[in-house]
Amino acid sequence: MQRNYALFDRVATWGPGMPQVLAVHLQRDYEKQTFSFEQAPLLLPATAQSWLIDRGYPQRRHQSRP
Repeated sequence: MQRNYALFDRVATWGPGMPQVLAVHLQRDYEKQTFSFEQAPLLLPATAQSWLIDRGYPQRRHQSRP
């Protein structure tokens, strides 16, 4: 199973050029009972989306929640 997340960090807004988005790609192996993940702190949601797409995230439009 694979999960992909783009997380917004509200406290990271204090510095100019500081990453505000954390892209996380999680993979779980049920047979081995393990998981692995990759993460990347990024400046823009669009770059997080591109990073996740490179790792197999489906290219479909998602609406963000308020």
